[in-house]
Amino acid sequence: DERRQRHHKINAMASSSSPASLLQRAIHSGAGLSSILLSPDGKSLTLPDGSTHDATASQPLTLSDGKGGTKDVSYNLASIYLLLSNPGALQYRKACESAGVTDSVKVLDRNLVADYFKADAAATTNEGAAA
Repeated sequence: DERRQRHHKINAMASSSSPASLLQRAIHSGAGLSSILLSPDGKSLTLPDGSTHDATASQPLTLSDGKGGTKDVSYNLASIYLLLSNPGALQYRKACESAGVTDSVKVLDRNLVADYFKADAAATTNEGAAA
């Protein structure tokens, strides 16, 4: 499964040091999602390295559509983190409400966003993507 994900053409539009890229690397660092903290108000996200990021900031992503093409989307960090932490639709909706997140990932994008962040960070660096 990981091998298949590595072959997908998935690129972040932002630089490899963008909060979205840092979140992806943190997920793959071995500590996983449990080491990432979202503030109760949904406004800041703290990564395992101690860095804190604006969780309300929009993160532009270019996702593989699974059909050989790509799709440009933009969601805030809090929304992305809550999706990854709460894969069930009802869990996710409740988590977003609880944190005051209004920019929830659209239903049709949920699997694409989850696949992007589950993919190996090395496979999703900014190679060839617009800055």
